[in-house]
Amino acid sequence: MHFSTPIKRASGKIRTASAAAALLLAFPFVAHAANAVFNTPSGNWLTAANWNPTTVPVSGDSVFIRSGRLATLAGNAGSVSTIYLGDNNSSGELELTSGATLTAGTVQVGRLNQPLPDGHLTINQGTLTVTTLLTIGGEQSSLDGGAGTLEFSGGTVSAATITVGASTTGKSGTLCLHGNTGSFSGTSFNLNRKGKLKFTLAAAGVTPLTIAGTATLSPNATLEVDGRAYTGGAGTITLINANTLVGSAALETVALTGFAPHYAAAVSVDAVTQNLVLTLTAISSNAGQFVERLRLGQPQKMVSYGTSITQLGYYWKQLLPVLNRQFPSQVTHWEAGNNGRNSNYGNSIELDKQVLIREPDCVFIEFTINDSVDNGQVSLTQSRTNLEAMIDRILLAEPQCEIILQLMNPAVGFVVGDSSYRHDQKAYQQVYRDVAAERGLLLVDNVAAWEAVLYPQGLENQALFKRLVPDGVHPNETGTATVVMPNIIKTLGLGVSYASWRTGYTPNASSDGQANGDNDSLSDAAEYQFAQDPNVAATAGVAGTLADGTPCYRFPSLLLRTENSDFALRVETSPNGVNTWTPLPFGRDVSTGTATGPGVFLNGTSPSPIVAYPTGQPYIRFVASPR
Repeated sequence: MHFSTPIKRASGKIRTASAAAALLLAFPFVAHAANAVFNTPSGNWLTAANWNPTTVPVSGDSVFIRSGRLATLAGNAGSVSTIYLGDNNSSGELELTSGATLTAGTVQVGRLNQPLPDGHLTINQGTLTVTTLLTIGGEQSSLDGGAGTLEFSGGTVSAATITVGASTTGKSGTLCLHGNTGSFSGTSFNLNRKGKLKFTLAAAGVTPLTIAGTATLSPNATLEVDGRAYTGGAGTITLINANTLVGSAALETVALTGFAPHYAAAVSVDAVTQNLVLTLTAISSNAGQFVERLRLGQPQKMVSYGTSITQLGYYWKQLLPVLNRQFPSQVTHWEAGNNGRNSNYGNSIELDKQVLIREPDCVFIEFTINDSVDNGQVSLTQSRTNLEAMIDRILLAEPQCEIILQLMNPAVGFVVGDSSYRHDQKAYQQVYRDVAAERGLLLVDNVAAWEAVLYPQGLENQALFKRLVPDGVHPNETGTATVVMPNIIKTLGLGVSYASWRTGYTPNASSDGQANGDNDSLSDAAEYQFAQDPNVAATAGVAGTLADGTPCYRFPSLLLRTENSDFALRVETSPNGVNTWTPLPFGRDVSTGTATGPGVFLNGTSPSPIVAYPTGQPYIRFVASPR
């Protein structure tokens, strides 16, 4: 038999193939395997001086790269028995670049059964063939095994068995497949409990992991998909192409990042191919589509999802009559509020059970006030992660659904240590503002309006705030009608110049501003018409009408709000409801605090209740006029 290429022996000498064959016949029991230790901080695999002994490793050798050293390969290294990246409590790294060719029986990225040796294998190009076992992350029965990371961004990797991460004790293993160049395949694949499989998509997708036999994913393992560079459009991308896929449905940690605001992303098993796939659905913000579809006569299903503020239901109980007046019998609503719950709960299976089961066309979401509870359950990062995950899950299931975020009132009157104390409320509120802006969602931001109540003329007035939010957390009906409802009406674009008011519920002299057949003296039509048309005063009054038919109201107390920039709202009173209508003696641009004309209120909520009308002036009316 004749060998056409030289064979390098452990001694470092080069012999011809025929001479080597003669030696083998003469001394058949001589062992040729040796340990080759990379002994320079950073250098070329193919340089003999970089090894101890001073020869490039050959077939049968065990290769050790440790002590924080880095070996690079850009040519043909032939084959070796075993490669250890990390050994004896120290790390080691190997990098394959263009032109590299290497075959090994076993590759351990992070040494097995030794304490703390971390390994790193980078494959940018070239070919790596592992004939028996490729392990990434060390297994150790009594000590902490070595962590391992393999980063693949091109070339060809083929291995018999691939194992990522320790299955019992030991450190983590991470397999990262970057971009969509090259091929990464094996006969069998095990992603163990301490393993992580990460796909980083390029513009057009990612190289799948191809397994000829069985791919087994531990429920405790981690799957990550990074889509920040992806521009390939909606569709399905194969992540694992295996003959048999085991355990994928039980994965507890699946992190999908970088797809918003363009795509909703989900990982699942394809029903036909049984491959693990990433499904990307194009996201339209659908902003304004809920009301637009109502205007087109389409029935809409609406879900309110959030905390106990939603569970109490004042805001949606006051919104539904307005919607039903404009769009009779078109809106079906479900309340899904939960006392004491935060966004961890919101992003749990409860989203499926309480929201997605309804197949909604519109979902209102509010969890911020409970995310900021001072118990450490939800960090700022987790609050955003949960919110974006809820959005993605809803849009993946119902792409047409409009999601409307809500910022409710701040929690007021608590100190550190109180169970109801909220920390960093402004930072948690900003999460909703940022996500709404980035994803083009409608945001009902009630914070500024509540702060106008809490800080009239820049000075804190908790007494007034507590009249509207008695327990410091939950707005009552009055607070909802005067502060929250105008923001919802405005944000939805219902075409309303909204003035809201509440009274002390004195007999035959009360109104709550709702067109819902409540227990006041005003007809639904009167309330609704006023809310709809800023140029029309109410059509009926508590104490009757004027001699000339002009309607009027009597209110013992009220809060006033106007939002439409095209109109000013003037408040006038009369001693007898017959004549001598006089504007209230004060007026204010609420947004700036600047005094306006008598009785004229602009741009927000009055900073204090209007409670003291002059004696003998029991009648009131609102006059809206163009600015």
